[in-house]
Amino acid sequence: MLFGFAALQAVILNRILSLVVVLTALPAWFAAVPLSAPTPHCGVVINLLIGSLASARVGASWATQMRSSALYRILTVLLVLIAAVGERGLPSLVRQPGIVT
Repeated sequence: MLFGFAALQAVILNRILSLVVVLTALPAWFAAVPLSAPTPHCGVVINLLIGSLASARVGASWATQMRSSALYRILTVLLVLIAAVGERGLPSLVRQPGIVT
């Protein structure tokens, strides 16, 4: 167990906290961005929402059916990949013109 959570409970907790963050940010986003700004991109927004919901459902069903040791290995690999992308991707992103650092 890492941080006192078993792998499956940590995945569930992560999903719940992600939903709380999004629901908390939406009122601020709607206050700051006029509704006319994302309207031309409605298809993209709906596609992202459907893809996120579908992948969360598939991932949750896989996570509940896996052995705990396999889930720990997969989570470890994903975290290492996220760290590698962040390490490699962020410096090049910061150097792009128009990005405020």
